[in-house]
Amino acid sequence: MKYAFETNPGKVREKNEDTCLIVENKYGDVLMMVLDGMGGHSKGDLASNKAKEYISSQFVDKRFFSFKIKSWIKKVLRKTNSMLFRLSNEQPRLKGMGTTVTLFLIHKNKTYLSYIGDSRGYIVKGDNIIQKSVDETYVEFLFEQGKITRDEMLTHPQRNVLTNSLGGYDKVQVNILEITDNYDYLLCCSDGLYNMIDDKTMLEVIKKYPDDVEKAAKRLITRANMRGGKDNVSVCLLRKD
Repeated sequence: MKYAFETNPGKVREKNEDTCLIVENKYGDVLMMVLDGMGGHSKGDLASNKAKEYISSQFVDKRFFSFKIKSWIKKVLRKTNSMLFRLSNEQPRLKGMGTTVTLFLIHKNKTYLSYIGDSRGYIVKGDNIIQKSVDETYVEFLFEQGKITRDEMLTHPQRNVLTNSLGGYDKVQVNILEITDNYDYLLCCSDGLYNMIDDKTMLEVIKKYPDDVEKAAKRLITRANMRGGKDNVSVCLLRKD
């Protein structure tokens, strides 16, 4: 497999509160994740980076058994949540900080997805790109209740309100699923990508560079910035052999 990850502050914001990483442990397992911090000033940056560092530190030396992977993901994300929530309560300047996280974990022939917040996880399969995560936002909730349409979601004044995050509350809902579909690529991204370019454009860029995932990841960010770059943007892209 080949993989690449890129993050960029975009064209409007001075600071990048996103972070991302793809890391392989000594047993050949792969973890890829995107985190989008929130809270403003240094708070979002601190939350996303502390979460990334803790999750990856727990992964690098871990020897997995397939039947325990979901419980490990749930445990490590709950511990990350507790760490961030404790920090935000101990230090007044950090009050309100938190982060999204979307990750894929590949162990042998199995792939798992976990997500908290509105960073997305996609698979690319042939000529199709399929979102496997569900945006944990207020507008997604309203849509599922039948109160607004997909088009109305795009301009709703509360479209950026999350219903779940790491560090936002003392408890967190951890979403985990096993990817049972065959796939050619895995993609994690922050909302700075999918709010600027649609899924069709993402697919076109990825398919244009089948032998160069690093170029594809960079080009995805370039396309988002060409469309305005209104937010920080992060991409993790992995091609399965």
